[in-house]
Amino acid sequence: MNTQLKNICLIIAAGLSYYFTLCSPATPTISSTTSQVAKKTNNTKDSSFQKSFTPKRTIKNIDKAVANIEAAWHKNFPTAIELNSKISTDTRKVATKRNIPVIIRETLLKTAMKYPYIVSEETFRENDKGDLELVGYVEYAADQILAKIDSEESLEELMNNPNTLEVKSINDENLFHISLNSFEIDTVKGAIASYQDNSSVQYAEADYIVHKSTTNDYYYSHLWGLNNSGQNGGTNDADINAPQAWEITTGSHDIIVAVIDSGIDYNHVDLADNMWNNPGESGTDSNGNNKATNGIDADNNGYVDDLYGWAFVNNDNDPMDDTS
Repeated sequence: MNTQLKNICLIIAAGLSYYFTLCSPATPTISSTTSQVAKKTNNTKDSSFQKSFTPKRTIKNIDKAVANIEAAWHKNFPTAIELNSKISTDTRKVATKRNIPVIIRETLLKTAMKYPYIVSEETFRENDKGDLELVGYVEYAADQILAKIDSEESLEELMNNPNTLEVKSINDENLFHISLNSFEIDTVKGAIASYQDNSSVQYAEADYIVHKSTTNDYYYSHLWGLNNSGQNGGTNDADINAPQAWEITTGSHDIIVAVIDSGIDYNHVDLADNMWNNPGESGTDSNGNNKATNGIDADNNGYVDDLYGWAFVNNDNDPMDDTS
């Protein structure tokens, strides 16, 4: 890569990363008159899980090891009541992109949500120290699923499925919300398998719970491309699902994003803390002068004091947007 092109690529480190670093997930507020927290009324275990999981080091009693880990749902549903729990094992692809033995803790909860019964599913693996660590966590409705069928003519087959209590259309693309006739820890998984046995069902999946993320961006409510709730007469959910993405990650300062444009207001309150600084033009020189303003090409790349990159149209070191 030639020097000029390299500097173009490093002009700006804001752009997309701006939206991810602005926001951080927030714990939802659950309204409830219940003050009871996590009362366990029943516990079921897969009798084969202890034999199928071979610990590397110190885990001798998986039940006890899992019980010592605070449940992830306590944060999202502090007033929920625990109705049932189950521990099992499986092999799943984790961060290493390979199948490894994992322990799964599923918990049936009663909450104050619209659909009160949910399943919390935590996935643990054993780390190199012999301790269990959480590597996956999802929540979904215990008695609801989503299914897409080939055509409206197949709707009767959904209605006749023994798991079906009620079917409601979500959109005009044959996507349906199905209420199930029971709610246990395994109800959703069993129902999904049953619906997927039908050739007219394109897919069936759990109705996952997504917790709202918040942002300090004053104009966030106007940014329908990030999260479209139908504001200003728009189409609900016609967006990039930014809140769902923020539940996974809010970005990393280790990733440099280049935005090639007419410039950028690097002093803007939303961008200043996320701007890329040329390390070769940062700090002080041998005479104690600021490298960003000492008039010297400190990094020997052919561009003087290019702290934020280079404005090639104006041929200077100030990429401030002068067209706005």
